[in-house]
Amino acid sequence: MPNLKELVLTGNITKIEFDAFLEVYQLERLVLSNCKIQNISMDSFVGLEKLEYLDLSKNELEYLPPNAFDELTSLKELYLNDNKLKELPRDIFARIHPKLLRLNKNPWQCSCQMSEWKPMIINKLKQKTIKQCDRSLDKGISCVTDNHIYFKYVYDNKIAPKCASPAQYENWSVFQVMRRLLKCPEYKPKLRKYHKTPAHISNDVTISKNTSQELSALKDLKKIKYFEKLNKTLEKYINNSLTTPQMVQSNSFSEDNNLIPIIHSDEVPKTPNSNPVTVSNVQHHESNVTVTDNHIPHTHRRRKIHRIRKHRKPASVTTNKI
Repeated sequence: MPNLKELVLTGNITKIEFDAFLEVYQLERLVLSNCKIQNISMDSFVGLEKLEYLDLSKNELEYLPPNAFDELTSLKELYLNDNKLKELPRDIFARIHPKLLRLNKNPWQCSCQMSEWKPMIINKLKQKTIKQCDRSLDKGISCVTDNHIYFKYVYDNKIAPKCASPAQYENWSVFQVMRRLLKCPEYKPKLRKYHKTPAHISNDVTISKNTSQELSALKDLKKIKYFEKLNKTLEKYINNSLTTPQMVQSNSFSEDNNLIPIIHSDEVPKTPNSNPVTVSNVQHHESNVTVTDNHIPHTHRRRKIHRIRKHRKPASVTTNKI
């Protein structure tokens, strides 16, 4: 019996006496579900320091003694759903740190005394998942089994405990009532990590006006430094992007074997009627065209000019149709 790891009890067990499981101190799972339990002693679970799973669901519990779960330091899952619980002693879960705590389907009387309840633990489900072994790397040599089964905890608002009284809060979630309606000051829905402060510093530390002004000044300095760095990077980028005008030699030279300048779309000469000059007339204006340093030429326009000049027939050649 002392080496027993799992114990499942069924039947009519109306009461659990103190030191009931003292001889099976190696227990890791204890199932007392659907046993019609009405009373639990304060020292019922003494000695079960290795217990990880405790199921007290579907019983007739109306009251739990304070410090009933203090000895269960390794507890990960606690099921108290489907009972007749209306209230719980304050700080009953203070010394345990379960990953899952089920309190739904009880006729709760909502008040700010429930402020210590944490929705990130109470509103969770245990879900079974299957992970297939990856055979692509070592062809399945490291795979002991084809599929690996494990459990994970999933958050779900649907299993939140609901109020039965007062009447105006009936069927409301306990956490919604504390947050919206009762506005309990001690209710902290999110798990917060509190840093340890030195003993000589009191808990009621307030920030003076001088310190707040210093913080705002530090923020302004950070902003100024950030914008200075940004301006420097922009200046470097602009200086690198500005290049001198280039001359590109085409695949087929003109009759004088001259180089064709790179012409920006804004710098193409226009006729008096403000119509753009055609590509064939660009050659006559080459001497008057200048390229500024502030513009980067469009290569697609340059290639178009080269293509047209390549396939254009010389002016001196004439064809006579017979």
